[in-house]
Amino acid sequence: MSLTVDPEELVYIVDDDPAVLSSLSGLLSAAQKRVKSFRSPETFLQDIENNQELACAIIDLRMPGMSGIEVLRKISDLSLPTIILTGHGNIATGVTAIKEGAISFLEKPCSPAVLLANVEEALEQSRRIAERRSARKQTAQRLSLLTAGERETLELLVAGNSNKEIAERLNVCLRTVQARRTSTMEKLGTPTIEALISMIVHYRESDQRNEPH
Repeated sequence: MSLTVDPEELVYIVDDDPAVLSSLSGLLSAAQKRVKSFRSPETFLQDIENNQELACAIIDLRMPGMSGIEVLRKISDLSLPTIILTGHGNIATGVTAIKEGAISFLEKPCSPAVLLANVEEALEQSRRIAERRSARKQTAQRLSLLTAGERETLELLVAGNSNKEIAERLNVCLRTVQARRTSTMEKLGTPTIEALISMIVHYRESDQRNEPH
């Protein structure tokens, strides 16, 4: 059975050398990857600004006007898995690239098999990011359904308070707390209190990691 291009996955290539762009585009296209190539980092940054696709990037280290490291810094908030490719590599530069968010640092000429393996890893990371983003969005939508009383009760539940303690803190009867807890679990789609707390903890951790919504 022949392979087909996944329309939802995209590989960006940024390199000022047209021969390199052509070679990489041909390699990735032959591997059934959708490719978008740029000779200018500035043009790439304009294009990527509103990216909502499953994607990764291969960026050359040395380019006129803006280096690959500088590009990495400018896209740091996009959660775009990026491979830095260079013909002038050294350990210090590689360490800097990784610290700035690159998932790998490869020297030219790079084995096609190695490059493709790194692209697959980058796209898999992009899928995981998209899954977390989708889960976070779904949680936010469900949280918006809660009443003010349910939100208050939820905060105290996550903080480890018992039903009785919550009733005393909110000056409501125990039956009200139990009703709020039940309705909150139904709205958030969690079958147990443990699942409810786990959902909220993960949701808040994604906020702390500044993951895109």
